[in-house]
This record gives sequence, structure tokens and C-alpha cells, in this order.
Amino acid sequence: MGLGTILATAVPAVLKVVVSNTDELKKTIDEIGGGITFPNIPVKVSKLDEKFWLTIGEEGGWKVQQNQVTKVVRIVDDQSFQRAWGAEPAMEKLFRKIIK
Repeated sequence: MGLGTILATAVPAVLKVVVSNTDELKKTIDEIGGGITFPNIPVKVSKLDEKFWLTIGEEGGWKVQQNQVTKVVRIVDDQSFQRAWGAEPAMEKLFRKIIK
């Protein structure tokens, strides 16, 4: 399990303790405009990640993927390195900038 996967699982889990459930977390993210991004260390993603991450967008080899458990979204480059992760609106906005 890569560091990106561990962080993608751990941070939302911690936030879940602070915000009583993921529905409330999503509502909170939506209320503040979804501009949440988390610190990122470029980590090579594993083929094992495919079990937990759904590709919701792709262009030029870059992917936007959503974790099926935590609903956190990440951007993976054309060399399979996670380049950013956070709330879906923030990642979609960043992805549009990257692919321009």
C-alpha cells in the first residue's frame, strides 16, 4: 500500500471523527466551496489501488480518480504518480488547469 493510499484513507478518517459522518463532511466541503486540497507527496500509485479508485476523468494520460470508500479525489499523472488530492470540486478545477 502506497503512502498516497494511506494518506487518502487516514485524513478523511480523521476528518470523519471531527465531522460525525461522511455526509456531513461532504456538506461542509460543499458549503465552503469545495476548495479543499491536502498536502501531497508525489507517490507512484499501485495497480492494487484500482480496487478502491474509480477514474472519473482522463486526458493526455492524466486521470482524476475518486476513492470509493472515502470519496476523496486525486489527480494521477501520465507516469502513475499521484500529484494532488482533496475535495472533488478543487481537484476538478486543478485538473482543468493541468490539461490546458
